[in-house]
Amino acid sequence: DSTTTGRSSSSGNMVVGSEQIFRVSQEPLYAVHLDPGYRRKTEKSFVCGGQEGKLILIRKGFFSGCKEEGLHEGEGAISAIAWRGGLVAWANEEGVKILDIENEERISYVERPEVEGGRGGGEELRCSLVWESETVLLIGWFDTFIVLQVKPRVEGGKEGGVEGGAGRMLRMGEIVVRWKADCVISGVFPFDVDSVAVLGYVGLVEGEGEDEDEEEYLSLIHI
Repeated sequence: DSTTTGRSSSSGNMVVGSEQIFRVSQEPLYAVHLDPGYRRKTEKSFVCGGQEGKLILIRKGFFSGCKEEGLHEGEGAISAIAWRGGLVAWANEEGVKILDIENEERISYVERPEVEGGRGGGEELRCSLVWESETVLLIGWFDTFIVLQVKPRVEGGKEGGVEGGAGRMLRMGEIVVRWKADCVISGVFPFDVDSVAVLGYVGLVEGEGEDEDEEEYLSLIHI
């Protein structure tokens, strides 16, 4: 099957497929994710964000124009977005958050990992977000790999969650795996039922050759 791709740009434009162009922001866009059902739905939707620090949901009907809805803002630039089912996860300068956009339910927040020398040392290192399933989110950021599971909230010692407004079930995110890698993680992806591929790079040689201050890097893959 053919696929539809979305691309963001430093000019603040969003391009869907080969020709649909949306002017979203005056600032550079760093991340975009199309609705998982983009091709089969009449109403086309996507979520995007960037330097402006706003997470924006855009919907476009077959006969109507674009409608923009601000989902979140005020915590710095947005560097990554992942969308599966009704759950949207995104990373900003504070950490990773998950929102159920269908039920307007805030589900989880994971604080941004610390980096050697303080948090400011990794501004240029972006987070990698991938949904492994409807309820499992893979997070790779700096040298930290996290598996976050979305599950019903436990109330009063009872498993199964409690009903919120409009009779919906409240949920929470639980970190089930937290692993410190020996590299800087630049990508994560489900490999098979029991494994995840982690793409990263490590410092190889410092100060060789004419440019002594330069550092060469070696790419590696962990399974």
